[in-house]
Amino acid sequence: MTSIHLPVLLEPILCEWLDSLLSAPDRGPITIVDGTFGGGGHSLQIARRLKEGDTLIGIDRDPLPIERFIKSVASANQGSGSSTAVTADGQAVSADSQAVSAEGQAVSAAGQAVSAAGQAVSAEGQLETSSVTGSSQKRDDRDDRDDRDDRDDRNDRNDRNDREERWVEYSAVLPSGCRLVLSCASYCALPEILKEIGQSQVHGILLDLGLSSDQLDDSQRGFSFRLDAPLDLRFNPTLGISASDWLLKHSEQQIADAIYQYGEERFSRRIARAIVERNRTDPITTSKELADLIHRVIPGRIHGRVDSATRTFQALRIAVNRELEHVQRAMELMPALLATEGLFAVISFHSLEDRIVKHAMREDPMLEVVTKKPIVASDAEVDENPRSRSAKLRIARRASEIGR
Repeated sequence: MTSIHLPVLLEPILCEWLDSLLSAPDRGPITIVDGTFGGGGHSLQIARRLKEGDTLIGIDRDPLPIERFIKSVASANQGSGSSTAVTADGQAVSADSQAVSAEGQAVSAAGQAVSAAGQAVSAEGQLETSSVTGSSQKRDDRDDRDDRDDRDDRNDRNDRNDREERWVEYSAVLPSGCRLVLSCASYCALPEILKEIGQSQVHGILLDLGLSSDQLDDSQRGFSFRLDAPLDLRFNPTLGISASDWLLKHSEQQIADAIYQYGEERFSRRIARAIVERNRTDPITTSKELADLIHRVIPGRIHGRVDSATRTFQALRIAVNRELEHVQRAMELMPALLATEGLFAVISFHSLEDRIVKHAMREDPMLEVVTKKPIVASDAEVDENPRSRSAKLRIARRASEIGR
């Protein structure tokens, strides 16, 4: 499978974020982190602008894009006795000229893919667990017991994952001369990844918090209810529980709270009631089954142009992957990992995560806000890539004097 993903806000990322890092006079080697590698769209454009001695670290919770990239390089190496470059869509090309493709998405296959043996890391294990409930709602003793049991189950699962899950690390020299390192983990594992490669700080961090087109078109994940796929919704299918199991495990109240809190869906209780009633006799197992149920409960497109199932699917995806916990944790971790004058860029796609990013950048004494207002996609980009319509880019700089 080749990547069909188009990186959003690429021009402002390169011009407003990366160029500022590269324009320092007499700059030495720098390290850039793409915490959401995905199809490699941002990373490989960034790599074109780096030079020998620089390092680009790509991280993704989803193992599939990392595996796809590594297999592409391995396949190219097997098919040629000489050095080979591989474009971002996985196509092998001659490396005689070491030229970057027209899109700039070529890498050298000189590096070898290696497994980080013995480095057991669980992306989920880096975070404190928390139950999914309305923040202001009081619970009775029974709900408290359920929540404690749920936390204990997740902790046990995360402990197992910590022992079993490994980083998949790939190291290669790109045509530009910089080094590319890939890790399958949460961006919250960046401190451990830096320790593994012998570094303590970086100069730039980029997080693109949106789903990729590759994930939306994956017929085995259920991210899009246009496809009749298993109702999974996990970024990493080897960790945690699927969305269908999550719905079976949680109470009607917890499901309603999650849909309301994470999807801002005003019909959350009606939807939760229908889900629980259905699951008593015939558990929901596919994305189409859930979408059809929601469409019966809430007919029509009640949210303007947005399908009535969209907010519920967003809420379940956030809950299953604990996305907002990862974002919150990242906003706490990343500033300390930036070198002085380093830049932290975050692309968000909905108000919940953007609110976390905005307030964290404003309130952290280590950061100075660079973008007073978020950068959004141009009309031309929206026409070419409609999913960029809701993207917001915020940038902050590591302050030279803390708290100034």
